Amino acid sequence: MTQEKRVDGSWVRVIREAGRGPYYLLALVCLIGESLLYVWFSKADSGAERITAGSLMVVVILAFVGAVLVIERLRRPTPLPAAVEAARTLDTPGVSLAEIESRRKIVPAVPDAAADGAAADGAAAEAAAGLPALDVPPGEIISGPDGSYVLARPPRGWSVRQTSVEGLLKDVLGVTDLSDAGEMVNAANLLVNSVLVFEFGRGTTCTPLPDRTRVNGRAIPLLVQDYISRNLRIITLHRHQPPFFIERSLYDNVVAQMTGTLLTQLVTLKSLMPGNLPKTNREMLVAEISQELENILIEGQEKEKLKIEIRATAIRGDFFDYLFVASNYWIEPGPNLDADQMDRDVVDLFDSFHVASVADSRAVESAEAKRADAGFQSYIAAEGATWFYAQLRLAAMRLREIDYHTPEGMVRALSILRPFRTFAGMIADEEIRDDPLWSAMAAAEKGNGAEFCDHLDDLMNMQTVAEQPADIPQLAAPHA
Repeated sequence: MTQEKRVDGSWVRVIREAGRGPYYLLALVCLIGESLLYVWFSKADSGAERITAGSLMVVVILAFVGAVLVIERLRRPTPLPAAVEAARTLDTPGVSLAEIESRRKIVPAVPDAAADGAAADGAAAEAAAGLPALDVPPGEIISGPDGSYVLARPPRGWSVRQTSVEGLLKDVLGVTDLSDAGEMVNAANLLVNSVLVFEFGRGTTCTPLPDRTRVNGRAIPLLVQDYISRNLRIITLHRHQPPFFIERSLYDNVVAQMTGTLLTQLVTLKSLMPGNLPKTNREMLVAEISQELENILIEGQEKEKLKIEIRATAIRGDFFDYLFVASNYWIEPGPNLDADQMDRDVVDLFDSFHVASVADSRAVESAEAKRADAGFQSYIAAEGATWFYAQLRLAAMRLREIDYHTPEGMVRALSILRPFRTFAGMIADEEIRDDPLWSAMAAAEKGNGAEFCDHLDDLMNMQTVAEQPADIPQLAAPHA
């Protein structure tokens, strides 16, 4: 009886071991199969039978080894795309604000450089941009311009400059005067906290050939000469953004930055890979954008192909989102040694990046909330009337379909206009705030709806609100 229990217990252990992984179960199956085949082999009466049994024993062993190799291959992690692998180097713990403040800023805040070319190395480029050469050896950890992160000084051959949204637009458009885009620049400045630009080596000028140039394989009427460079831009984005200062997700910020570029149809979004960094669990989003131009002039010489790759890596910080935009290009026929070197240097820069760890997070959250509240109040003061009239047009269209002379219709009309009355008291437009319609509404809510109906009749009989210009502050005809 004791022996029987021991046998049962051994089988239980074998089954448990088999449940720990595939190898145990495979070994068990292989052992049973080999044992049965061995019994057959030893009791075989003829040579043919022994050959068959022996061959099957070899097949079982080979099948076992093959299964192990397949399982090992499946267990091996799939190599990550280069973009994700590079982004994971950003997965590092934060540093204290005191540590950041002890580091020199990477460059002082100065006017933007003209976007007509870059110098050959870092010191020369800084001089060309109006920046004093920063006497910091490559590799030394330095504070970013807004003090929210640190990273290493890039190696020789890179230029570094602090810029702004206006500076980025000047670079893209190749102009120095953006007076016609003042409102757009001011709005964009509210989204961005800081911009740092690293440029590698010299850029180049590319000129399209309208009769031969192809963009992503298609003939596109591309006529403007362009200057391109190898660069890395680190953009710090606010989470609370105008006009309403709602907290934006990492996806909001990345998609908003890419939308304008993608709508031109001149570039292709190759991949968009979300994820979380394993060490810090920060949200990550990597986008890869490409553009191929065939038969184009590069510095006056026609080249078969110009391939531009843009890799945007977004990392969720504690209070900002960090967007790393690396732009590189390859010319065919090559060689493209600078392009390969830039890719290696960018990975090193990623590896040196550390976000600030905020000791008093509540104070920072409170300051950011106050900034958002102040920004919203400023926006409402400036644009509140525009929002009021734009939405009143839709309300007027609905009121036209209501018989507000009946008790049920009047209740419906009052419910439609109550939000407008509340909002009228929130904005600084006196004509809207003091309009007699609101006193007529108050009387209607107390049971006297005659004046309220008269206001609505006048409103429906005059030119519809939907046809009025947005800047005409007209609610209803005044009553004596």
